[in-house]
Amino acid sequence: MIDTGTGDKVGPTLIIKPLTECSAGELIRLTSGAWAIVAHDSKARRIFVISGDDAPVTFVLPEDNRESCLSYGTGFRVVSVRASFVGIHTYGREGFDPIGKLIVSRPFVNGERTRRYFAAPADQPLFLDLDSFQIVSEPRGYRASFQDWEVSISGPGPHEMVTLVTSPVRGSRPRALSA
Repeated sequence: MIDTGTGDKVGPTLIIKPLTECSAGELIRLTSGAWAIVAHDSKARRIFVISGDDAPVTFVLPEDNRESCLSYGTGFRVVSVRASFVGIHTYGREGFDPIGKLIVSRPFVNGERTRRYFAAPADQPLFLDLDSFQIVSEPRGYRASFQDWEVSISGPGPHEMVTLVTSPVRGSRPRALSA
């Protein structure tokens, strides 16, 4: 994007491309208007929809798919907002509802890295690791759930982030911010 006042490049380079050319870790806008993250799942390309009418949902992208998307690239971050802490659960404990929440998981073993995940419904919930963009089984360790989250990209300033997508208001679906 170009600042019309100064001519300087600001924010990410937006690219229109076929969904089949997207790589794991890209933040994309689907033709439906929904926001999604591309994931890698056992040699398949999986689309992990985080906002829109049907979100959260995940599907494997057929190789013959002809749809296009708007790619915002891989330079985005996902963070919890407004201290929206829901609870802490450990692996195997009943009552863990990760769908639509940001999950922060700290392994039982000291020194291992804390990781962040989104979950979407399937036969068993599927978890998207927000660091490797791999689909994983249920995260092990201590898991904190956050109801409110946001996805941001680099803005025009050197350390400025622009929020593109926020979590749903309780009882509704995730929403995209208007530009």
